Amino acid sequence: MNKANQPDGRVTVIEDRLVYVRELEKPTPDSVSEAADMVRELTKDWEKFSIIVEFPTSVTPSSAVRHRVVEETRPLIEKLSHVSVVTKPNVFLSINIKFIGAFSGLRSISVHQSRDEAIEEARKKLKN
Repeated sequence: MNKANQPDGRVTVIEDRLVYVRELEKPTPDSVSEAADMVRELTKDWEKFSIIVEFPTSVTPSSAVRHRVVEETRPLIEKLSHVSVVTKPNVFLSINIKFIGAFSGLRSISVHQSRDEAIEEARKKLKN
């Protein structure tokens, strides 16, 4: 696996209490868990934070990946203010994102077509 595909190359803090995750073109349950582990490590000292997740393609994740996202998100719920998802227009992916958010117990999730919009929404939710 090259450095760009490892979680420490895909998961970064972009500013105080904002974590950016660049998802793989073809995410796997293991890649989801690796990124979640890195998110937990980076946010362990924060009371709350937001995540920006960017999908490089509009491929809908497998059911195993969706299930793993739900499992990995639930322990973060109390600290997680918002999840902004960046993706190309894809109605099926947008619906899946909303379902994953609902099954995870997320209180606030949004879908955007640009990283700047996603970051701005995440910032606003942190202030609330």
